[in-house]
Amino acid sequence: MLPAVGTLVACMCVSILLVEPAVAASVAALLCVAVIAMRRRSTLAEIEIPWRSLAITSVLFVTMALVHGSAVLRPALGSLGDAPAWTLTAAGALVANGLNNLPAYLALEPAAHGETDRVLALLVGVNVASGITWWGSVATLLWRDRLRRAGVRIRWGTHLRLTGLATLVTTLAAAGVLELVSR
Repeated sequence: MLPAVGTLVACMCVSILLVEPAVAASVAALLCVAVIAMRRRSTLAEIEIPWRSLAITSVLFVTMALVHGSAVLRPALGSLGDAPAWTLTAAGALVANGLNNLPAYLALEPAAHGETDRVLALLVGVNVASGITWWGSVATLLWRDRLRRAGVRIRWGTHLRLTGLATLVTTLAAAGVLELVSR
């Protein structure tokens, strides 16, 4: 328990110092591996890295980097630029469920213009609303991989039934609260 608390405190300190999230996450991962190696070295061999999920996410990031560097997104971003903040929520939800939430955020972030209410609206779309599809969220990809390794199979229809309504309700609630507090 103490190593976990120590890692959490270390991550918080690193993030307060405004270090890049990738650096903070890497430091935390290395700390966790070091603690596991010191306490139970045999456990390291049991760690299963979700290579498939990592590969899918990496391909999506490379694709979005290529698209982002081209002019392909300019018309869509231009039309979102003057639109109400809730349209960023809807666009984020669509792109996240079509691709994945992380590249969706990177693709749509320029349309938020750095304005807090627009960035938050986009975050609701790409994070809260991304649970409809299995690939919409990195977290969902990772959990699905863990379930599959444990022998648990969830059918597409079951996933939609369980997550669809919850995702819709929470997204509408979060977007509604944002709309109320941003006035």
